[in-house]
Amino acid sequence: MNYSEDILNQIQEFASAFTPISDIALLLDLDCDTLRADIKDYQSKVSIAYRKGKAQSLYTLRRNEIDLAEAGSPQASIAVQRYCSLMEDDEAL
Repeated sequence: MNYSEDILNQIQEFASAFTPISDIALLLDLDCDTLRADIKDYQSKVSIAYRKGKAQSLYTLRRNEIDLAEAGSPQASIAVQRYCSLMEDDEAL
């Protein structure tokens, strides 16, 4: 399905707020199954918009955890170690 730039921007914004695909479809009057299938196609513009929105928010959360770890938070330090492990696992794929 072809999505307008406006719809792609809205999908990215909703994904950045960790909105489930079914809710995004409902809010944008899209067919949920079609949207879900299009997001699974990693080469599609809608998949890129969805994943980019999600990644941007996750980056912000990780950045905040790093800041807290640098300030001495033990819990944040543990979270940062997990993020580092996830990054290394991803590099190994």
